[in-house]
Amino acid sequence: MQVIHRLIVLSAFQLLLPFQPFLSEPVKAVLLQTQENFSEALSIAVLPFENLTRLSEDEWMGLSLAESLAGSLARLPTLQVIERSQIKRILQEQSFSQSALADSSQAPSLGKLVGARRMVLGNFQKVGERLRIQARMIAVETGQILPESVIQVEGQVRDILDLQDHLAQKLLKSFQGSTFSAPAVSHSASANEVHSLYYRGQYLLEKNTSADRQAAEKLFQEALRLAPQDALVQTGLAELSLARGVRSKNSQELEKAMHWINVALQNNPQLVKAWLVKVNILIAQKLDTQAEALLKEALEVFPGNTELVLSYINLRDQASIEISNRMISSAELKSLLQRLGAEQNAPEIAFSLGMHVLYELFEQDQPDFAEAFALLKQAGQALPDNPVIPLQLAQIYVRQNQPELARQQIELGLSIDPDSPWIPIMAHSNFKNLYSYYRRMKQPERMAEIQKRSLEVIQKTIQKYPDKALNHVLLAQDLEQMGQTEQALAALDQAERVSPEYPTIYTQRAKILEKQKKTKEAIQALDRGLAWIDRSEDYQSMRPYLMFEKGNLKMSMGQADEALLLFQAIYDRYPAERSSALIALIGYYTSSKEYSRLLNYYQELFQIDPFSRKNAYFQQEYKQVWLRNELLKTPHSVALLNDLGQVLLQAYEIEEAQKHFKTALELEPNNPVVLYNLGSLFLTNGEPGKAMPLLEKALKNKPAYVNAAYNLGLSYLALHQEAQAREIFQQLLSWQPDHAQALAALKNLH
Repeated sequence: MQVIHRLIVLSAFQLLLPFQPFLSEPVKAVLLQTQENFSEALSIAVLPFENLTRLSEDEWMGLSLAESLAGSLARLPTLQVIERSQIKRILQEQSFSQSALADSSQAPSLGKLVGARRMVLGNFQKVGERLRIQARMIAVETGQILPESVIQVEGQVRDILDLQDHLAQKLLKSFQGSTFSAPAVSHSASANEVHSLYYRGQYLLEKNTSADRQAAEKLFQEALRLAPQDALVQTGLAELSLARGVRSKNSQELEKAMHWINVALQNNPQLVKAWLVKVNILIAQKLDTQAEALLKEALEVFPGNTELVLSYINLRDQASIEISNRMISSAELKSLLQRLGAEQNAPEIAFSLGMHVLYELFEQDQPDFAEAFALLKQAGQALPDNPVIPLQLAQIYVRQNQPELARQQIELGLSIDPDSPWIPIMAHSNFKNLYSYYRRMKQPERMAEIQKRSLEVIQKTIQKYPDKALNHVLLAQDLEQMGQTEQALAALDQAERVSPEYPTIYTQRAKILEKQKKTKEAIQALDRGLAWIDRSEDYQSMRPYLMFEKGNLKMSMGQADEALLLFQAIYDRYPAERSSALIALIGYYTSSKEYSRLLNYYQELFQIDPFSRKNAYFQQEYKQVWLRNELLKTPHSVALLNDLGQVLLQAYEIEEAQKHFKTALELEPNNPVVLYNLGSLFLTNGEPGKAMPLLEKALKNKPAYVNAAYNLGLSYLALHQEAQAREIFQQLLSWQPDHAQALAALKNLH
C-alpha cells in the first residue's frame, strides 16, 4: 500500500559541515548555484492561548487571541510571522496530531519543527464577565521565557477586541528598537459581538463534525445579520460550504462556497485568507488552471507571499494524490513555481522543492541525490535549529550505502531536540531503515545494535510522554521484532488503555496475532479498531487500511468472497487508495482466471499509478495475463505458448512453464526456439540428460543457433562428455569468434 508523506526538512547548514568531505562534486556545484542570502527577519509563531477555566464555550477565545496577535506582529517589518495555517500544514505533513498546537509544553520543539526562533504562548481566564489575558514569549533555541515579554491585560469580555489591541501593543514594545504603534481604536459592542460569533463558529468548524458544522453555520449567519458586509464572516461561510462539499462531494455546496468567497473578496480584496479559500474551492472543483491563474492574481496583490505559494503546492499535491496516488513531479513543481513567479530561494519553497526531488529519487534504482541534497541544505541555512533535516539526510546516506553516516545523522537529529515528542518517532523510522540495511548486508551484530538503540530511544520517550499511544505501538514493534511477542502484546494493551481510538494499535495487534496463527483473533482486533473509527471522525482516513488488513486475513482463511466485498468497498469509497484496491482485486481475480477483467484492472492501475507501470513485477504479471487472455482466443498459437512459458520461467513457475513449452512442441515438434527454451529449462533445473536431446534437435533445425550450441556444450559438460563439449564450443566459435563464455569454457577444458 502506497502511503505518501511530504516530510518537512528545514534545518541547519552548519550541522552538515563535519560531513563536507563526503559531498560529491555535483552536490558542490549545485550548492554553489543555489546558495542565496535569506532575510534576517526574526521568525516567530503564535500558539492558541490556553483556556484556564476549561469551559468549552470559551475555547474560541484561544483561537481569536492567537490570530489577532499574529496579525499585529506581522505589521512589524523586522518580524517574519509563521502563520497558524502553515504550522497546521507542517504537522499534517509530518502525520503529527493537531493537538500539538494546544500543548504549550511542546512550544520549543514545535518552534524548531516549523523554523521559528520565537514562540508566543499565553492563557486566558474568564471569571464572570471579566477576562484576564497573559502572554509570554520563549526563545526556541533555549526554551527560556524572555522576561521582558511577559505581559497581562484585563477587562470586560464584551471588550475583547480592545483587550487584544492592548495585548498586541504591549508585546510589540518588548521588541528592542520597535517603534511601531497602531492607532488606538475603540471597538463598538456590535463589532465585539460579530468577532465573538465568528471565532466561535471558526472553532466549531475546525472540529469538523456534522453537529459542529451545523452549529457553526448558525453562528456565522447571526454574525452576518449584524455585519452584512463583513468579509471575514463571509469567508467563514465559504469555508463551511467547502468543508461540506468536499466531505459529501456535493457540487451545490461548492457553488455556495464560491458565491460567499466572491462576495468576501469584493468587500475586502486585501484579505489573504479569502484568496486561499478561493484557491481551495477551485481545487475541490477540479479547476486547477483557474486556481493557478487566481494564485498569480493573488501574488500581484501580495507579492512574495510564501503562504500563498506553499498552500497551492500542498493543494496540488493533495489533488494529484487523490487522482493518481502520487504527488506532482519535481519537474511539474519547478515549472509551476516559475509560472507563478515564486521566489524559489525562499527556504520554505527550497525545502518543498528539495523534498519533491528526494521522494522521486527514492523510486529510482540508481538515484543521484545531488540536487535534493543541495536544496535541503539551502533551506537549512535559513532555519538552523530544525532537527528533521539530519533524519532526512540519514535516509539518503542509507540509500548511498553509508550506514555510519546515517547513524551519525540520526543521533544528531535526536541531540538537537532531546525533549521533542516527535523527533524520536521519526528517528525510530530511520532506525528501522538502518536495521533493514544491515539485514540485507547480513550483519547480525549491527542489526542487534540498532535494535537495542531503537528500543532505548522509544523507552525514554515513553517515560517522558506515557500518554501517547503511538509510542507504545512503536515499542510493541521493537519488542515483536526482537521475538518478545508477549511483551509486545502487553505494550499494545497499554496503548489501548491510553487511547483506545487509535487505529494503529489494532493493525499492529492483528499482525502479531496473524504470525501466531491466530487469524480469528486478528480479525476481532481489526473489528475493534473499525468500531472505534465509527465513533470518531478523527481517524476516518485510517478505515481503508484496517479494511485491507481484514480483507487479506479473510483471503488467508479461504473466505475470498468476504475479502472481495472489502476490497471492492475500498475501491468504490476511497479514491486515494484506489491503486491499492486494484492490486487487491487483481490478487482475488487471478485465481478465477477472469483475464479480461484482470486486464482492465491492470490498465486502470497503470493509468493512475505511474510507479506501478514501471514496476518489473507488475509488468511481468500484466504480460502473463495478456498472454493467457490471447490464448483463450487462439489456444493453438505456438508463439503465444512459447512466450507464456518464458514469462512463467522468469516468475520461477517451472512446472507451469514446462507444461506450456511441451504443449507448443506437440503442435510444432521441430520448432527450434521452443526446443531451446525447454532444453534450457531442464538444464537450469539440473536435468542435463533431458536438456541434451532437445538442444541437439534445436541446433539441427536451426544451424548456427549460438545460444542452443552453448547450452548444449554445458549439458555435455554436466554429463562428463568433454569431447563432445569441446567440439560444440569450437563449432560455436567458428560462428561467433568473440563469444566470451564459450572461450572461457574451452580454456577450462585444456
